[in-house]
Amino acid sequence: IRMVDGLFLFTKSREPDATVERLTAVLDRSLVSVFTNGAKVYVLPKGLNKGRAVRRLRAALGGGGGPAAEAALGGKPVYIVAAGDSAFDLPMLAAADLALLPAALAADHEGKKILAGHGNAVVIPAGKPFSTSWSWPGKPRSGPTGRPSSGR
Repeated sequence: IRMVDGLFLFTKSREPDATVERLTAVLDRSLVSVFTNGAKVYVLPKGLNKGRAVRRLRAALGGGGGPAAEAALGGKPVYIVAAGDSAFDLPMLAAADLALLPAALAADHEGKKILAGHGNAVVIPAGKPFSTSWSWPGKPRSGPTGRPSSGR
């Protein structure tokens, strides 16, 4: 077991799902999150997550978006795109304006719960590389040069 930067615990397990089950039986889940990513098992304080970092970034760029954020960036809108592949990434994906994630994570119970109603989530099918020609809500269509087209 390793303490990472004094913030959270991490270990590897031959039986990660069983390890998570044992930990969740003895830990106060209102205080910590316990999850796996492959053979890795993580125990984090509830307040420590990537979604919080996205919200801090958004605030640093001028607030919750809209005119204040655009003014802070010289008239440019704040649009945060996030890509993730594990349970550790779900809060970040939920906080982003556009979330890119693999189908397996989107199908997971926690993935479904967190991303429900997100509206701008692109699920990448297993075994298929991401393509810039995919479309999603709010994405400008590309012309033959790869630059956004007028949509006409």
